[in-house]
Amino acid sequence: MIDNAKRRPGRPRITLPREAQALLETLASYHCSAEEIHAGLEAAGYSIGLRTLWRSFGTLIKRQRDAAKASLRRAQWQTALDGNVTMLIWLGKQELGQRDREREKYWADAPQQEEERVVQYTVLFGKRIEF
Repeated sequence: MIDNAKRRPGRPRITLPREAQALLETLASYHCSAEEIHAGLEAAGYSIGLRTLWRSFGTLIKRQRDAAKASLRRAQWQTALDGNVTMLIWLGKQELGQRDREREKYWADAPQQEEERVVQYTVLFGKRIEF
């Protein structure tokens, strides 16, 4: 007789070899999508379904992504503290709610004017994209 209290329903948990888990952690820390991580593991010779990957290793992927974000923030703060003016301005806007007030200073007394649409564009893969 099998003791059902010890047996869990469903398939047994998947374990990856150490090399595959290291690859998964590296790809997750680079903020690769689940599909990219799946493709990377497949290319390295480890066969695992995309859905199974996310179910079995979703918390590991999220933990690695969060650690990478913290590392990036730490590097940004260090760059700002080293005197990079652009980074100081950007962090001031993001973290402290600071903003540029030049427009308010010059336009506050001006009569109501229609705002001109400034066409900005970029060239991506040889095509001009306006936004």
